[in-house]
This record gives sequence, C-alpha cells and structure tokens, in this order.
Amino acid sequence: MMQSADVLAAVIQQGGGERPALVQGTQVLSYQGLQEQVWQMAASLSKHGLGQGDRIALMLPNGLNLVVGYLAAIHLGLTFIPVNPDLPKTTHDYIKQVSRPHLVLDEKKLAELTREAMPPPAGHHAESVGIFFTSGTTGQPKGVCHGFVNLLVNAHTFNQLTGLGADCRMMHVFPMTYMAGFLNTVLSPLAAGGCVVLAPMFSPQFALHFWPYAISNQVNALWLSPTMMAILARLNRGRQVATWAEGALHHLFVGTAPLSAAVRKSFQENFSVTPLESYGMTETLLTSVNLPGQDWQPGSVGRLLPGISVIQQSETEQDGQLLVDTPFIMQGYLDPQDGSINTAQVPHPFPTGDMGYVTSAGDLLITGRLKDMIIRGGVNVSPRAVEEVLLVHQAVREAAVVGLPHDIWGEEVGAFVCLEDGWLPKQAEAELMAYLKVNLPVDAVPGRMVFLQELPRNTTGKVLKHKLVDGA
Repeated sequence: MMQSADVLAAVIQQGGGERPALVQGTQVLSYQGLQEQVWQMAASLSKHGLGQGDRIALMLPNGLNLVVGYLAAIHLGLTFIPVNPDLPKTTHDYIKQVSRPHLVLDEKKLAELTREAMPPPAGHHAESVGIFFTSGTTGQPKGVCHGFVNLLVNAHTFNQLTGLGADCRMMHVFPMTYMAGFLNTVLSPLAAGGCVVLAPMFSPQFALHFWPYAISNQVNALWLSPTMMAILARLNRGRQVATWAEGALHHLFVGTAPLSAAVRKSFQENFSVTPLESYGMTETLLTSVNLPGQDWQPGSVGRLLPGISVIQQSETEQDGQLLVDTPFIMQGYLDPQDGSINTAQVPHPFPTGDMGYVTSAGDLLITGRLKDMIIRGGVNVSPRAVEEVLLVHQAVREAAVVGLPHDIWGEEVGAFVCLEDGWLPKQAEAELMAYLKVNLPVDAVPGRMVFLQELPRNTTGKVLKHKLVDGA
C-alpha cells in the first residue's frame, strides 16, 4: 500500500520550494512554508495523542488552517472528517455520533494546540482515509469513505486530461469541507504544482467583489457552480471583465449541479469564456469533463476520464439509469450504527441515480434524475427538460420542477419559478403558460405554478426539491 505521508511529501516537493502554494488576502504561503506548517501541525496533533488510524473531525472555516489541517492529518495517517462549521448543531451532533472522532479540531481547539517549532514527525505506514459527508438533500448526510491515494490519483487523472498544470492559479470559493471544495479546488491544483487563491466563500455579497478579487490575484482557473454563474451573469454591467476573462481565464470548470443551457449561454455572452461542465459524485469522484475546443451539445458533461466506463441500465436509447464503472469508487459508506466503514456493499458498477447515455462520439449526456422523474398518468416527464424550457423565457430567473401529488393523474408537474425584476406573478403566469403549451408536450405542461423569491438550496448550491414538495 502506498504511504499517504510519502505521497503527500512528493506532491509538496513537486510544487517547488518558494513557489506560492496558497494565497489568502495578503498572506502568501510557499510550498516550503506549507510543508513546514504541515509538519508543525502534525507534530502538535501527535503530541496531543493522535496517531495512525485515529479519527479527527476538521470543523474549521475555509482558509489556510483547514488546508494545513487536512495535510497534517494525511501526513500522520489519520482518518480525517471534514465538517462544515456552519451546519446546524443537530447535524454536527449526528456527524460526531456516527463518525466517533478522537478529536474535534475547531477554532477553539486549534488555539490550544502547541505550535512551537518541532522536528518533522515521521509519516505513518497506514493510508490516510477521508470521510466526506454528503449534503443530505433528502435525509441525514451519509459518510462516504475514500483513501487519500485514491483521491490524489483521481486529481492527477483529471489534471492530465484537462491540461491543468503548475502555472494554474485556482480561485477557491466552494465550501472546503465538501468533496468539491477539497478534491476539485485544493487537491487538484496542488497536485498540479499550482497555486490556490483562497477567496471568501461565494455569497451574493461577495459576488459584487468576485471579479476584482480574481483580477487582483491574477487568477487563471476557476471552479463554479451553475448558481454562482447565474448570479455573476446577472450582476455584470459591462465588457471590462469579459475582456480580462477572455485573455486570462485558461480553465473555467463547472460542477456540483446541472448546468442549464440558458445559464451557460448567459455566462458565455457576458464573459466570453466557455464553461467546461464536469460530472462526478462524492462516491465516484470526478468522472467526466468537457474539454477546451470540444464541440458541445446540450446536456453534455464531457468525456469520461481514462479508465472509467458507463453502462446504461435500460432497453431504450436515451432514458436509462447510468451506472459508473470506475477505479475511483469509494471504499464504502460509514455505518451509522457502529462507525465502521462498510466495504462489503459497494455496488460495482455504481448506480448514479442519473438518467442519460453516452453518444457515439464519447460524450456523456445527462437527461435527468431517476428519483426526480414525474409519472403523470403513466407518462414519464423529465423535470430537467421542463426546467430547460422555462429558463429560456425572459421572465424566468430560476426554476425548479417537481412532481406533486394529484388525485387523478397520480402526479402533476409543479413549476417553482423565480421571476426577473419587473415581472409580476399574475402577468408572468399567463404568459408562461401560453409559452409552455407551445414548447412542451401536453403531459409536461405544469399543472401548478408557484412563484418564489428564491429557491431553497444547500451550501453546495443544489436545489432542495423535497422542501418544494413539502411546502406546496
């Protein structure tokens, strides 16, 4: 088994001594400085009694300390459990109950750790394991377990496919305690020998300062969610940013949720940059990505990473559930009863819950979610297809479509719509219904339309559709 400590040391050494590894505000940490801070924190944790295989919950906000905490845990062969400090106390209690950490490293505990200079602690022979909790959109979060080497090889594979290299300066705006905030936007650029610019976590307030921050920090690579893209496009008021982005942004990756054609088009028109949509899950890691210069078609989440294949579980051509056969599959889920890693029941290939197909050209297309599928009087209706049509209309800023209970049809199509400024619900409903009847099959036309100021979302930007159903 590869030792996490040796692999981590190789990654840091590859970064190149005094070259910048992490930037936060005015603080710049070189790869040499990062290594020294990792050794210092690892020694402090070791002095605190933590050793090979012990579990540490990292309950720290986005920032340098969390990155160093991750890497120190990996160096010591610990099992690290990232926990978003902004989650409700009940969720914190649940995660601690099922994961059974030996230490919870929050800001208070971090201040108590001995931080004097110590000799570098020896790396342990066990592979470090990460337990990443899903965002819990439909129930309690699940602990997904991956070995560090598996995460690193997935990052390297992604980097090689996309050309992400040592010259990248990746701006980080995701929650760092979720998989995308660690694998995509910390581990991937560091594995490439690049630099991570730790910006404030994305919010509507920070969106006003997003581009000045990126420009002043000479950013050339970004990961965004579709929600972030939609907000940035709405706020843009000129061509100055587009001129900069067109010349400076070498990589603009998109993930964590489906990217609608309308948001994609709006972003491209505003910023003259082509978004490269990707696909992955906490359980399967990064699976596919669109590549620069690749012909794009609606619904495409790109080409599969080398070594990955997809099986369509259906007799029809374009509506089967996708099963992913990948070498990057998780070790297993955390057993909530005894805290062990359940490795015996990991399905191969892994059922994603997404519907779609692979084209003859090798593009992976996602057409919807299996659980989201609405069955109206025996007819299958794809919520995503209805959302795509809604989002094209000039009155619609955001839209989410769900199945709502119906006495006759079993389910009816329910559309939850956020309007652009200047539109009134009564006027918009009449116009939208007329528009939908022309552009959708009769069974896909919403039977109910509800207007909201904002759609309910979790911290990674995914719409909480069960809340829409519960509140209807």
